[in-house]
Amino acid sequence: MSEHSSERIKKRKAYDENTVRKAMNLNKPVKLKNQEHQSESYLRKMDELRIHNQHIFRFRIAHTKYICLFFFMFLLQLIGIIFFGKGFLLTRNVLDEINTTQSYENNMNYEFKKSVILIIDALRFDFVTPVQDSNKPFHNKLTVLDEYFKDKKSFLYKFLSDPPTTTLQRLKGLTTGSLPTFIDAGSNFNGDLIEEDNIIKQLFLNDKNIKFVGDDTWKSLFSPYMSEKSDYYESLNVFDLETVDNGVKKYFQENLVDDEWDVLIGHMLGVDHVGHKHGPDHEEMSKKLLEMDNFIRYDVLPNIDEDTVLYIFGDHGMDHTGNHGGDSKDEIDTTLFVYSPKFSKVKKVDEVGSNDKIFFEDGYQVVNQIDFIPTFSMLMDVPIPFNNLGWPISNFTTFNGYQQTIAQINKYNHVANTIDLKHQPLLTDFLKNNELLQYQQYFLRECQKQWAEFDMNFIVLGMVMIVFSLILFIIITKLIPSIVLGQIVHEFVPSIFIMSAICTVSFYSVFQILGQFWFLENSFVVILFGISVGILLGSFIPIFDRYNLKWMFSKMIEDTSDYWSRVGIVVMILHFLVFTSNSFTIWEDKIVSFLITTIGILTFYEFAFIPKRQSTTALFTNSESMALASNMDLDEEEDESVDSNEESTNEDEEKHAFVSSRNSYMENTKERIKSLRSFSILKNKRFKTTISKSQIEEDLEERHEKRDVLPLGRFARILGSIYSLFLILSTRFASLITICREEQGTKCKPTFINENNYSLTALCVVWLISWFLPFIIRSYYNMSLSYQAAAPIWINGIMRVTLIIIASYWTLNYFEMNLQQLNIVFWNNLSEYFDLDIIEMLKFNIVRGLCFLFLIFLNICFAFGPICIKLDLKNTDLISLNGTILGYNNVYGSQYFLLVINFLLLVILFSKPLGIISISLMTIQILAFLEIINLLKLKENVVGPICLALIGYQHFFTTGHQATIPSVQWDIGFMINKTLTFPFTHIAILINTFGPFIIVAISTALLTLWRQPPKVLKPQTLISRIVSNTGILIIYNTVLCLSNLIFVTHFRRHLMVWKIFCPRFLFSCMSLIIIDLVVIFITIGFGSGRVIRQVDNIFWN
Repeated sequence: MSEHSSERIKKRKAYDENTVRKAMNLNKPVKLKNQEHQSESYLRKMDELRIHNQHIFRFRIAHTKYICLFFFMFLLQLIGIIFFGKGFLLTRNVLDEINTTQSYENNMNYEFKKSVILIIDALRFDFVTPVQDSNKPFHNKLTVLDEYFKDKKSFLYKFLSDPPTTTLQRLKGLTTGSLPTFIDAGSNFNGDLIEEDNIIKQLFLNDKNIKFVGDDTWKSLFSPYMSEKSDYYESLNVFDLETVDNGVKKYFQENLVDDEWDVLIGHMLGVDHVGHKHGPDHEEMSKKLLEMDNFIRYDVLPNIDEDTVLYIFGDHGMDHTGNHGGDSKDEIDTTLFVYSPKFSKVKKVDEVGSNDKIFFEDGYQVVNQIDFIPTFSMLMDVPIPFNNLGWPISNFTTFNGYQQTIAQINKYNHVANTIDLKHQPLLTDFLKNNELLQYQQYFLRECQKQWAEFDMNFIVLGMVMIVFSLILFIIITKLIPSIVLGQIVHEFVPSIFIMSAICTVSFYSVFQILGQFWFLENSFVVILFGISVGILLGSFIPIFDRYNLKWMFSKMIEDTSDYWSRVGIVVMILHFLVFTSNSFTIWEDKIVSFLITTIGILTFYEFAFIPKRQSTTALFTNSESMALASNMDLDEEEDESVDSNEESTNEDEEKHAFVSSRNSYMENTKERIKSLRSFSILKNKRFKTTISKSQIEEDLEERHEKRDVLPLGRFARILGSIYSLFLILSTRFASLITICREEQGTKCKPTFINENNYSLTALCVVWLISWFLPFIIRSYYNMSLSYQAAAPIWINGIMRVTLIIIASYWTLNYFEMNLQQLNIVFWNNLSEYFDLDIIEMLKFNIVRGLCFLFLIFLNICFAFGPICIKLDLKNTDLISLNGTILGYNNVYGSQYFLLVINFLLLVILFSKPLGIISISLMTIQILAFLEIINLLKLKENVVGPICLALIGYQHFFTTGHQATIPSVQWDIGFMINKTLTFPFTHIAILINTFGPFIIVAISTALLTLWRQPPKVLKPQTLISRIVSNTGILIIYNTVLCLSNLIFVTHFRRHLMVWKIFCPRFLFSCMSLIIIDLVVIFITIGFGSGRVIRQVDNIFWN
């Protein structure tokens, strides 16, 4: 070889790819003989990766559009609830006029220059009156008021408050003389300056100096009119029994004897806070009432001179649990005590005139709270507030005083135009005949009736929107097959968006230009109406572009033709009918427990006594519907199926039997498709190509595989029977935790009371739960070999440690509440070791730290942490590695349940000890029911989400709640901070109240994901089935909400509408809204999407 050619070879090698890569240290040179083979392998892998990325991209798009679709449905339901509430929830006519009429001469029997008002919050009437032979801690302790009354030195009245019996609303009634409506109770946390005429404003306008000390609610309502020297204290921290009362006592001691004020007001909260924290039947109540007695007896009464009048009263009472807000007798019966030394010197003539309103009960005169305002105004010689409807108390008032009061009410009547004109002649006759009391009583009744006038336009409009939202959810999540839904969802979102924009602009333009839609009142309501109409049109256009009503009805009948679907529907109907009667409504907690137990018994019967039942038709709903929708060429596929049979003749006997069975089954399916082909299923040809024959054949094979699972084996039936017993027993144990409504009377014995909640027994059970609940969850993970990787960290580590910390929190709370009793037991040594301020600060820090852990840190770890699987190598032979992926068959469910644990711990954190026991039993119920659903192959059946919904309702009741205002556990709002802090206080109360619904809404995805191995169903199919199950959960709650809307409207004139039906309606609306939001943003938006992508990224190849 020449020198020239050798140089050319060297030069060619210098530019060879391998030489260049080696020179740049990129990788080892590729052997030329394997280069072609490795190139093909690399290209094949790149193609597979590209296909996988395309699938993930399509999944992300579909996932996002599912979230958007559900959000639009939520908006429709929210607008429907707003419209219904606007028509049903009543408001009173409030005028801005200020009364400037001067007082009449000689209108009162007494004259005073100064007034002292002492409000003892929640001062129930039986707290101040003697009760013989009573050993109750709240009886015969505050006796000074009755002693002065019996010595003829004062007046003592039974003071009737008007519902709602919440402090803010009672203060509005006590200062304006009017009647706040029921819906005002929802603003108990949100007091704004009272703009209407009130007694505090009148005192200020008439140059009266007002000093105040106590509840800071007065600051938000009346601060511009108060003296700058007033002191305000945080009012909503019910754990603080002393700070406000001590501040009031100190302020009174310093200011009661000076002359710098005309009106001195004190508002004490200790009695109310003891009721919330311990209940009335507690030694702390005895201690607090004795403290009030000493304060009034020695610090207040001796310092009242003849020119001063003292008023001591409560704003409301409390029920047997220490709560208030409703209209039970114990909640509305409070106390009014009026004292002045002048009363014993100036005697009123004991003549009862026709205009004196006198009524006695239990030996004491009864007056209404609104009667305080005209009495106080005339005694202080200031105008009566313009909106007053009350009548002055007869002991202090002359006929001139009655005339002054009726003149103000008559003026309000003519300015406000509250009642119909047909009543005016009768009122005029009352005035002519000096029947002034009859005028006031008649006008008051008519005002109450008028303020109970409902706007039927908005009521009907709201119900119509809820009905249409229910129909849409049924069609989208149940009737349309999940595979088809994955295709059609891409048309829903742009259609809804475009139609909403068009309808909103159109309706708003017509309203502004032509003045139409007058019943919608204002622009904002018109915009909401346009959005709702657009959502409806944008949803129905893609649906009716493919399906007709005849197909929908046939599909509905088909989907409800199996045994378990009918069970679920019957349960839904029974729960719907509960609200047809007030008797059923008040016992809803027992009815829900009965329905869950019934389902548990039916599943036990299924496993134990019907072992040969075949799989239900609900399993194959989506498969059949998909095949029906395909409109494929049946004859051609039949020929292919016959050829397949001929080719299989050379197979072994077992495979031949399987193929024959499969083809026979497919033949029957095709015959069924032929018989239903006459229905006009499809309207256009473009949809025909969206589902391939291979997809249909694959789904039919999957259907056949499912059919081969049942009947169950003996071990599976035994296991299913055990899970059914777990469900039944957990339901029974949870039902033992009860909180009673006032309407249930003696037939209900409450166990969720402060005495039990903060007992040593409950505390010990909480400590046991911290050890055994993680063990129970671990046992379910071990059943599917899923206790791997992240699972031990979450369950045995984080969950157990945080449960121990929560148990420690309630232990500190126990020591804090019982420190004095423990001092007696331990010879007064504990106070030296336990500083209450340090304990309180430690409790706050525990709750704040755990909130950050559950809401943020653990969810980040869930999103980016490892999944619950492990590769188990069976030998160490390097030539042939055989391994098993532990946890493979439950990879989706085990990973998703970690998210459930995060929110489970959050709900436990904001639950009281008995509530923690209830939530723990709920966890056992959910896990047992998931195994039952898996064994019975009911993952797509309606009975699954319905039973989970019932579990949520049961534990709403067993965590100490009822559909009433008094059952709201306000004290939980102050676990994070000592003062009212938005939004943390409000979020804590929402989690405490609706925690079981949050857990159920997140857990519904497990009906699809539990015991679901990867690669069996595609990601889009999984998310579609999750959407279907969560949709059924929303359907169930929408049905209950609709039931409440219908029957609260039907019973709107019922005696119990504001006591029973309206609170239940408000609760159903709130629960539906919260479930919608949790499903959209947590279940579908965060949890399901993240788990499916995470697993698919691992097992895609």
